Amino acid sequence: MAVTVAGPTKKWADGPFPLIKTPFVDGDRKDDYVLAATQMSLVHNVIIRGLNAIYLQAPHVLPADTADFIGYARAWSDFLHIHHAGEEAAFFPTIEQLTGVPGIMDGNIQQHEAFSAGLKAYDEYMGTATPESFSGARLVEIIDSFGQVLGQHLDDEIPTILALAQHRDKMDISKVLEDEAKHSMSKLGFKTTVPYLITALDVTFEEGLHRDFPPAPGLIKAVARALAPRFNKGYWRFAPCAKDGSPKDMLAAPEK
Repeated sequence: MAVTVAGPTKKWADGPFPLIKTPFVDGDRKDDYVLAATQMSLVHNVIIRGLNAIYLQAPHVLPADTADFIGYARAWSDFLHIHHAGEEAAFFPTIEQLTGVPGIMDGNIQQHEAFSAGLKAYDEYMGTATPESFSGARLVEIIDSFGQVLGQHLDDEIPTILALAQHRDKMDISKVLEDEAKHSMSKLGFKTTVPYLITALDVTFEEGLHRDFPPAPGLIKAVARALAPRFNKGYWRFAPCAKDGSPKDMLAAPEK
């Protein structure tokens, strides 16, 4: 049954950087590579929604809310770094080892490097930003320097995973992705990047097809949704979703 909600009344985090359509919609929903690529799509959309939320709201944050916005923007970067570090430490090397194809994932690593300078500028700016020094216009300018390249990389990685199906006799892609997910999840902070993840997962996306993502015991997810967003709760006012995963108006979002 599709999940339906009234939805946000202001501009929302599905742009300006476009979300990724999952292979699950049109592909073989029983194929392990379609499922793996779909799970990666959903994680990537968590990153894209957060970036869109920051980009849209940065010029409109009120002085009294700036400290919390800075916290949200830092949580986004922390989540992105954990994800890409997990790929480079666990996911890519394992695929190369199992397929026996040297450099098979080098293109993805090169794409990481392509937006690294812009992301470094983002981290340096937000790492030293204070409510008094913060400029929304400057943050938007920095995101403009790498946002499109980052978005393209996140999109390009999905067909790369699908193409690995030609090596299905050599590896269990579900196990490989599960191991990478465990590696990344172990690095998340319960007070920062866990609530960031929770409040950037849209349970209504693609008519609610992925409302049970991520694949974890229901009790664990329920406890995380109930408790994690209580920490630094001012940050998540800028998030695109409520703690139950339903899309909501972001605090400083402009009108449609």
